[in-house]
Amino acid sequence: MEFANNPEELNELEAKYVTLKEIYDPLCYNIKTGGEQNVIYTKEHRERISKSMTGKHWKLSEETKRKMSEAKKGKIPKSMTGKHWKLSEETKRKMSEAKKGKTLTEETKQKLRIAYQKYAYKMKEIISRSTKGRIWVTNGIINKRVYPTEIPEGFFKGKIQKK
Repeated sequence: MEFANNPEELNELEAKYVTLKEIYDPLCYNIKTGGEQNVIYTKEHRERISKSMTGKHWKLSEETKRKMSEAKKGKIPKSMTGKHWKLSEETKRKMSEAKKGKTLTEETKQKLRIAYQKYAYKMKEIISRSTKGRIWVTNGIINKRVYPTEIPEGFFKGKIQKK
């Protein structure tokens, strides 16, 4: 983690860490290089942006926004709109009772096993791709993976094991 004292310093740090190499990483959320510089979009990113924008209409009139708001009112319980809503004990008990006595067929169990295996394999593949060529570095407090050519100042090769 680094801190900037002003916007110019922040742009320099962003340019240092958000490089083309990072953008090509499938786990990277950034779609352009960092800092205030000319935007460089890869072909893949242009296609991804195009696909995500297809069919979207961004200019809604105030009347449309009002109608959408009115339509949503009363549809979702207020208790479920927060980020961390919890089920009441009564609801949990009812859900538990509803599931009692029901068993999954062998076919359903097999489908779940296959789905889980595919998911686990895909996650392993994504993680492997995202860390390829990177090394562990530490400053004695923070461990992180970086490319060997991009070791931040104050960091050195290695990893401190957490207790």
